Amino acid sequence: MLWRCETCGGEQRHVVAELCIVRDKLHHEICLATEIDRCTVDRVMAALCRYRKDTCETGIQKRPRAVDEIEDVAGATGAARELVLEIADAEAAWMRRRGYCSEQPHGA
Repeated sequence: MLWRCETCGGEQRHVVAELCIVRDKLHHEICLATEIDRCTVDRVMAALCRYRKDTCETGIQKRPRAVDEIEDVAGATGAARELVLEIADAEAAWMRRRGYCSEQPHGA
């Protein structure tokens, strides 16, 4: 996978050997940061992943607006919009801390 390196600004190649381990750690850290139960985090993150994958596969040139993503995932999962937003922001913070992206949180 190619990810933008926050430190140097260039793209760095990363090999993901065990995606399930990375995902498990991400979901665990989101639970700790947000104090939201693991079942809800897993459900919302799965819906976010599907939403992002579906929008990429349909040939949309640019990412949907963050507010649309949050609204659609909240509707699909039955979770409150604020809960989905909190989980998405925790995911973005986790990614930024590791230098995977420089995106601002959805609420910013």
